Amino acid sequence: MSDLKKLLETYEDTSSDRVQIIRELEFVEDEGKWPFLINIMINESADDLERIEVLRIIEVTEPPQIYVNRVISNIYNIIIKEGDCNLRNYAVIALKNFKDEKLLNLAKDILLNEDEDLDMRWNAFDALKNLKCGNLFNEIVEKLRNDKEFGKAIGCRLIIK
Repeated sequence: MSDLKKLLETYEDTSSDRVQIIRELEFVEDEGKWPFLINIMINESADDLERIEVLRIIEVTEPPQIYVNRVISNIYNIIIKEGDCNLRNYAVIALKNFKDEKLLNLAKDILLNEDEDLDMRWNAFDALKNLKCGNLFNEIVEKLRNDKEFGKAIGCRLIIK
């Protein structure tokens, strides 16, 4: 029996540590894990910690090309529709691997929205910086220089990272 199959069967056991199983799936070299992980990510009845763990995996492990559009769409939907701030924050962190226009515009909107959660705004800043968006990023930085939360800190953040 393959490692993937064993982990998926163990996950179905409700007494299992599902977050730990998801962590172990990160290191399984089998593309078959991605439909399973994507389903957890979009399953609103799944435990938020499980969904966050999937987003953390997406942050550090780019999915195979065949799944990228589904992942992008689901990250977008989580950021737009999800009520849980932690889940939304992890989705913003995960978007740093996807140079998708829809996600870039969403990150820009989050970053420029002074009413948005501050951690979410900094995560959007880091994602945009990581994606090396050139002129878009420079335009945003200029707008943020007058922002009460970002104005002074942004220069330091650009130098340090």
